[in-house]
Amino acid sequence: MSVSNSTRYKDISGQRFGRTTAHRYFKDSTTKRAKWVCICDCGTEHISYGYNLRLGVTKSCGCLNRDRTSEANTKHGGCFGDNKGERLYRIWQKMKYRCNNPNSNRFAHYGARGVKVCQPWEKDYSAFKTWAMSNGYRDDLSIDRIDNDKGYSPDNCRWADAKTQANNRRKSKSVLI
Repeated sequence: MSVSNSTRYKDISGQRFGRTTAHRYFKDSTTKRAKWVCICDCGTEHISYGYNLRLGVTKSCGCLNRDRTSEANTKHGGCFGDNKGERLYRIWQKMKYRCNNPNSNRFAHYGARGVKVCQPWEKDYSAFKTWAMSNGYRDDLSIDRIDNDKGYSPDNCRWADAKTQANNRRKSKSVLI
């Protein structure tokens, strides 16, 4: 335990905390809390409270959060910073949500009935996007399962207009006159 100006602090110099390393004690007369000059893996020098470092609150100079945000916004090539993304990405997200999430108001009609998203599409937006672009995707169409008792997969899906979608509903019945 090191002591400085009658303020006790735990000496953490040289210890790593996430991407940052505590370098030296920072003398600050405005607070009794121990502050440390830290050096981040990216090379940035920053000051952090010792307890934030030890508790895992501070893990970098801020670059870790920037990297995570950047990765989340570009991971699949369709989600952007506004969290809306491109239309095709939203279709992919909603397809997975109604099949996998019991909290979805559409889950009873999809996931609860055993409708699943095929493995290549489940984990990989780019695989879904590649299929969509080579199978007639347009902004005025929506994804349609040819056989409503089967899941979402390349051999059971197509891009359809509203009329085709309406005629392919489970509740649709042809009326003969």
